[in-house]
Amino acid sequence: MSVANGGRGIGDLTALERLRRDYAFAFLTYRLEGTERRLQAAYELGRKAMVGGSSLLDVAKVHHEVVSRELLTAGDDAAIQAVVDAASAFLIEVLSTFEMAQRGFAEVRRAAVEDAARRSPESTPPS
Repeated sequence: MSVANGGRGIGDLTALERLRRDYAFAFLTYRLEGTERRLQAAYELGRKAMVGGSSLLDVAKVHHEVVSRELLTAGDDAAIQAVVDAASAFLIEVLSTFEMAQRGFAEVRRAAVEDAARRSPESTPPS
């Protein structure tokens, strides 16, 4: 066990710690390569975070932490702009899973409301 992670073994990371570690790796890799494949990794990271119970607020917090570190090490205006541009594209991909889930939930809710309205006795015209 490592003292650096509070005496826990590597397998004992919390969901937020795993998200932080995975997010940093995926973002830095995307910054270096900038490929569509790395954006796909961002999408998968978002899917994994959502399925694993991470909230949208967790993702936003981790994104801010990772990008802030990168901005602090950026040397000039061009490097800062490159970090900002990469951060935007990366975050959009990470959040797309949450967006799809939200839209799916809204659609199911809308359908349930419409179904309830159709079944309601008040919705049937008098004979």
